[in-house]
Order: sequence, then C-alpha cells, then structure tokens
Amino acid sequence: MLAFLDAFALACLGLELANFGFSLAAWRSSALEFVYRRVDQWLSYRLQQLAWLSCDYLAIRMVVSAWQSDAFSFWQAFTVSSVLVLLCCALFFPLSFAWGLLIAPWCERRPIGHSLDRCLPTHAGLSESWQDLRNEYLAAAKHFGALPSIDQILNDISIIDDATPPKARWTTLFLRYGGRDFPATMRHFPILAKLMGSPRIVVALFSCLEPGVELKPHRGYFKGVLRYHLCIEVQDRELVWLMVGGQRYHWHSGEAIVFDDAYVHTAHNRSRHSRVVLFLDVLRPLPWGLDAINRGIAAYAGLHPFSAVLELKVNHWAARAHPDESLQCPLSVRPPQP
Repeated sequence: MLAFLDAFALACLGLELANFGFSLAAWRSSALEFVYRRVDQWLSYRLQQLAWLSCDYLAIRMVVSAWQSDAFSFWQAFTVSSVLVLLCCALFFPLSFAWGLLIAPWCERRPIGHSLDRCLPTHAGLSESWQDLRNEYLAAAKHFGALPSIDQILNDISIIDDATPPKARWTTLFLRYGGRDFPATMRHFPILAKLMGSPRIVVALFSCLEPGVELKPHRGYFKGVLRYHLCIEVQDRELVWLMVGGQRYHWHSGEAIVFDDAYVHTAHNRSRHSRVVLFLDVLRPLPWGLDAINRGIAAYAGLHPFSAVLELKVNHWAARAHPDESLQCPLSVRPPQP
C-alpha cells in the first residue's frame, strides 16, 4: 500500500513540477504560451492540490525513513532538509483550509455587505479619491500598453465561463501580494500607495472585466480575508453584476463593497463597456488572539514561493511591455458594431 502511495505521490509531484517549468518557459515563447494555456486548462487546480498534498506526504515519509535509518549520511541530511523546506511551502494550503474551519464560529455569516469601517478603517480615503485612482489606472494602462489577462499571471483560465466571447478578457494589474508591494507596477500609483498604507491589505490589484466576460462559480483561497471592491468604472450597471452566496450586487462607480469570497461567487459583464474595480483582500476582523495568528498566516503566504513567482511574472510582463501602444482595455468605449 505504501509503495502505491509513494508512486502516486511522486507522479503527482512530477507532473506539477513539469507543469510549473512549462509555465515559466511559456513566458519566453508565445507558441509555448498558447500550448500551456490549453494544458493548464485541462490540469486545472486539482493537480496543484494533489501535488502539494503529495509533497507533504513524501516529506513526512522521508523524515521518518531517515530517522529510522542506522546510517544518517550527508546526502540523507541534505535530502531531508530540502524536503522540509518544501514541506513548509506546501503546508500553506492544508493550513489555510484548517484555519478556515477553526475561525468559522467567529466569522460573520454574511455573503455580502460587510461593514466597511470595521473591515478597512481607511476606506473613506479610497472612496473619496476614486476618480484620482481611475486617472492613475488609465495612465498606467496607457504606459504599459496591453494589460495582462488573468491567465497570463495566475493561470486562472479555469474560471472563465465558456459563454465568454473568444477575444473578451479578464485583465489585471497586480500591485501587492502577501502584504508586499510590487515596485514595477506600484510606482505608477503614488496616490493609491499613500491611501493603501494599512497593513491589513494583503492583496491589491485592478481588475477589468471586458464586455462579455462571465466567470464560473468559484471560491476564494483563504477564509482569513474579506474582499473589497471599489468600482472605478461601470456603465449599464443593470447588465453587470456580482453574485455571492446567491445574493446579487450591481457595481456603481465610486461605490465600495466588502464580501466574503469563501462563499461561492461569480461575476458577469453583459454590457458593452468594461467594468473596472480596485480589488483588495483585507484581513478579516477577528478577536485579538485569532487576529494575531491570522496576520502570521497571511505573512507566511507572502513568503511562499507562489508569491515570488507571481512577482517574477509581473516584473517580466512589465519589462517586455510596449509603452507606446494604446490602451487595450479602454473604459467606456463601445466595441465596433458588426
């Protein structure tokens, strides 16, 4: 039985390592990127979850085997220490799941409409400056040219609904992850940087749903945060909505909302205009002791290799962007009529 589990775990881990290497290679070649998107769409997140659990299993097995061995050689020590590092990285996903179950009794059971003042005390400055933030977003997007789609940065095409037109994209501009700013993009947002000084903000980006984009129902990655949306631009708002836990919300320019992304949620843009929001993940309000642990887990996420890879991809995209190109994700521009 153990031999079968070992073989299965090694196969899952090997496939994920190959998938990861392919993802980095795809950034160097547009042809490889096209192939990788198709491969990743088939593999989805299931392989990642199996791979990290397999890594945990193999790490524990190797440590136990080494301790039971009579001769503890240098290579055994090196292997065990390397695997322990992988174990620390891989533990984030099981840890975040277990932590979500633990804090559930202290979480407000409300899909949408959480208190802005309680979740993000500094939100007033963001809401009052939404037009300045809109101008910064437009200037940055014009500088970079075409903004990257979510699948370029996060390989997240699995949640784009099949009903979405082929050329419609969900584009993003990442500014912060794991509490650490990305200088390559954040330097274009001096006003936002001053307003976003709260340490409770662990993830920050601009999210643009182009006309026709529909997302499949999905859940967030960590129950220790709540999601903040400040709408930068939306038109025909009755055709653009967010659905969280069966409750529908229509964005309004300059209006902010906080929702619990641990509930199943989706978003639709059936208008003829782009919808742009400032997208923040903020630490969930919890009792003092639990809040301290929650901060630690969020900081741990910032040290995870995924965070470094994400910053690498953002920096690589920013370096190869063409500043002279026009904005590819314009606001309030109707698509050409057939």
